[in-house]
Amino acid sequence: MPPRLSNQVGYTSKDLLIVSGNSVIFTNMPAAVTELNTNTSRRRYFDLRDFVLWRLHTGVATVGLAGSALGVQFSPDDGANWYALDSGTLNAQSTSKQILDNLGYFVTTFTVINQAARIQNCLLRVVGDNGDGVADPAMTQIIIEVLQ
Repeated sequence: MPPRLSNQVGYTSKDLLIVSGNSVIFTNMPAAVTELNTNTSRRRYFDLRDFVLWRLHTGVATVGLAGSALGVQFSPDDGANWYALDSGTLNAQSTSKQILDNLGYFVTTFTVINQAARIQNCLLRVVGDNGDGVADPAMTQIIIEVLQ
């Protein structure tokens, strides 16, 4: 696991744990942007008012189709509409995403949080795309890290 920037003067980071421990399997991961296992129980509210950057930590235990990926979306309206956390594009995958075609623990680079997501009650969810509807990638850990 890479060092946290909060260990350095002037930075504060927070982790939002989505998956830890037992593997979560993205059964029949589809090509379209889809919520992780279409399971709303992994959505989390977070106060992003003071945060500027984000990155995704992912432990891949079983690979998916080459090019399949996880990313993050936000909703400012309790799940009525979903936007990519970095670009703010409606119904889109984030441009910063973790490809699922290698085993191991991976961390994306820090990416700017879209201004529209910097609200007190921002709903976040992990989404996947570029699957084939057959492969079942499994993740042992998914963390969204945000940085002030």
